[in-house]
Amino acid sequence: MTMKKITMFFVTFCMLFVIGACGSKKEIQQEAIDAYKNALTKIMDYRSADYELEVNAKADGQKVKFAINGGFINDGPLQLRMNASMSVSGISVDDFMSLYIKEDYLYMSAMGENMKQPLDVEESLSSFNIGIDPETMIDDKEIKAMLEEATIDDNEIHMVFDVDVINATIEKTYDETSSGSAPHYNTMEFTFQIDDKGMLTSFSMQADAVQDEQEVVVELTLKMKDVNQLEAIEFPEDLDTYLESGTYVESDGSDAFYEDEESFEDYWYSDEEFGF
Repeated sequence: MTMKKITMFFVTFCMLFVIGACGSKKEIQQEAIDAYKNALTKIMDYRSADYELEVNAKADGQKVKFAINGGFINDGPLQLRMNASMSVSGISVDDFMSLYIKEDYLYMSAMGENMKQPLDVEESLSSFNIGIDPETMIDDKEIKAMLEEATIDDNEIHMVFDVDVINATIEKTYDETSSGSAPHYNTMEFTFQIDDKGMLTSFSMQADAVQDEQEVVVELTLKMKDVNQLEAIEFPEDLDTYLESGTYVESDGSDAFYEDEESFEDYWYSDEEFGF
């Protein structure tokens, strides 16, 4: 249940980041809005980078930590590496999941299972590009409506969101068929670090919300390194042994298929499989 609450929190957060990443108003500097939009637009100029992401969350009295590191090269066919570890209330899983993209295939290794499936990279990235493309990015008025404060000091952009507006937006877009209630945010703040060219070098988010009468507190930090300097991605040598999605290995070592999509999803997406 804790993992589901935190997952819903991040789904809502990502929605808000695309929309607006995006009481009375405090100081909203136009220079900060311009720098923020420029930094988002310049994400399209990233041809390669290493990255580190750390997420610390607390819900239902449990502490969850995700640590993700990897790299990507987007100068030609997308190549990507992502390795994730996690801990729940002090119990650590160092190799929680690894994910790779190579030659239009997605490879995933998790909980002792190695799988692969074809990937339409262009289609997968299209929805992300909508939020950062100047042609489709929301205008200044819409961004300012989501904020209480936006300031810039040297190369640091700081944003404080108007949680009344955030919560009203969530209520309008929340899937009524979902179990439980929509998260209600108490605070949400973003901080962006940019370089002298206006490109994003780090991002941090602090937020807390209440969902189903339980408080969820999250701190997130993303750091970008070696932007447009990465020359190669290191992939595992055994990618060719990964099974096509929907297959598994029988006890005799032979490949077999899941009977149907439901049995496949029951295995991979159940809380029991991941021990939470």
